Parts: sequence; C-alpha cells; structure tokens
Amino acid sequence: MTNKDENLPIRSFEKTDVRIETINRGKTCFYKNKQYYIVYETNDFKLISNNEDLTKSFSVKPKEVKYV
Repeated sequence: MTNKDENLPIRSFEKTDVRIETINRGKTCFYKNKQYYIVYETNDFKLISNNEDLTKSFSVKPKEVKYV
C-alpha cells in the first residue's frame, strides 16, 4: 500500500519493541515539569495521563519522562 500523492510506503518495517509493561501503571512521573501518571510503558514510548484515573492518555518518548 502506498500514498498516492508521493508514492511512499505507509507501513514501516523498522524493528521496534512494543512489549507493554504494566508494573508502573498509575505511578507518578514528570513530563515538562508537570506531574502525570504512567498508563503503559514500552522501550519505544510511554503512555501518560494527567488524570489520576488514567483517562485521556498520550504518547511521549521514554527519555522525556522522569520519575519521582
């Protein structure tokens, strides 16, 4: 499958590690000096939420998240 505008492949065949870790689920972390909560972690990204019930999460790079 390709993008018709630029004839670029849509799929990425790059190897990634998407093993999801739930050990730290709900743990407090900091992103851009604001408090958030871990939803899921992988080696390639972290899902974090600013809601304690872990709703409305978004993905960030692991290096951008710091723990307490």
